[in-house]
Order: sequence, then structure tokens, then C-alpha cells
Amino acid sequence: MYNLYKLSILPNHLNQVLIPPYPYIATNGNDYVYIEAECPKLSDRYLCKEDLNYHIKSSPDCVAALITVQHLTASCSTVTLVLTKQAMEKLDDAHYSLVFPNETKVILSCGRNEYLNLKGSYLATLPTNCSLHTGDLTIVNANNEINGQPMKILLTSINNSIPSPSLIVLRISSIDLKSLHNLFNKYIFNK
Repeated sequence: MYNLYKLSILPNHLNQVLIPPYPYIATNGNDYVYIEAECPKLSDRYLCKEDLNYHIKSSPDCVAALITVQHLTASCSTVTLVLTKQAMEKLDDAHYSLVFPNETKVILSCGRNEYLNLKGSYLATLPTNCSLHTGDLTIVNANNEINGQPMKILLTSINNSIPSPSLIVLRISSIDLKSLHNLFNKYIFNK
């Protein structure tokens, strides 16, 4: 049995991101395999075909090591991502990854309004009938029963002894975070 992870791309406090080769990874702690699309879900399990046409690897690369041992290894290459506008990625009906490159006024509405100024990368969990508003985006959870509140993600500290050179610097206004996989692959293939 493998655990399936969606690999969301969020900048750390240095505006560095790891761009994995595919948006999903499955691992059992010993082996891992990247997957291009989410497997069908049945209850709380995902049913992935055994013939995924991907080679199962036993030695972890940077992303797999980050998931299993939770620190960056020397094999990690980052890209500096400079956003000028906020960006978000929907993880499921109630969970979102959010990036606020500048201090942003946010209104959380869940029975009452809460006003916050946020800057940085966040994972947001919106309970049912709650919403998050900024000047540029609105996120509403009208259907899902879930408890939670937006909370700041844990940023992995970068060990100064591990070189983490940026391959490129991307200066973009805003982007659908999922499309960074395609953009990065186009850059690599055109080198």
C-alpha cells in the first residue's frame, strides 16, 4: 500500500520553490513513484492502476526525501519564483494553497467576519458555508462538512551547508500554481 501526495508548489520565505516532475507522488516509505494525474478515489482510499507506466524507484530523489525525512538534500534544486500578485491552488473542495507575495488584507467570513493582514504561503482549510475574500479572489466552501481555519504552512528551514542554487528566476504577475510543472518542463527541454 502506498500513500498518495499531491505536490503543491508554494514559495518559502526566500521565494524558492521545488518544482517536481509530476503533480503527484506515491510512496510506501521505501519505494516511490511519480504520477501524472490523481487516481480515482473510493471512500478514503485512492485506487491506482498497477501498470502506471512509471518506473518505481527505491532511492528517493529530492521531493521524496523531503516527504519522508522532511529536510532538503543536496540533490534539491530550487527555482526562485517572484510573484507580484496573489496566487492560489485548489487542493480539494475545502483545502487551498495560497500565496500572498505582499501584505494582503483578507476577510474570513464564517458566521462573523475576521480581518487579517497576511503575507507568505498558507494552507487554508475552509469550513462549510465559510469564505475567504481579498481584493482579487474569493474562495467559498458551500458544500463540504469540515472543521478548520486557515493556518500558516510550516516552512522547511534551509540548511546553510546544503547548496541550494536557483536554476532560474521567474518574475511573473500571477499564475495557476499547477501550470508551473508545464512551464518548468518547457524551460528544461528548450535549454
